[in-house]
Amino acid sequence: MNLNALHISKTVAVLIILGIIVAAAIAFTLMKGDEPEETVTVSGDSTSTAEANFVSLATELDSIVFDTAILSDPRFLALENIHTAITPEPQGRTDPFSSAD
Repeated sequence: MNLNALHISKTVAVLIILGIIVAAAIAFTLMKGDEPEETVTVSGDSTSTAEANFVSLATELDSIVFDTAILSDPRFLALENIHTAITPEPQGRTDPFSSAD
């Protein structure tokens, strides 16, 4: 019977140690998050590589030309708008969960 009491106390000790380790890990994570973030400041006329990349891509877009000849193609002009008329449905109650019918 003394062995069972010893076994239970070992289990409790292991659980307490695991709890302390988990609590320490959580405390370390929370304390680590309080460090101030580094900020990047840009001063003067210097441009970043991202800004230079954006400007070069934007200038490439200026040279794009769309061919609108398809709009005068007889096959395009022969297309018809196929639509189904939508019939209005009766509106239900404003509050479907109210007790009034």
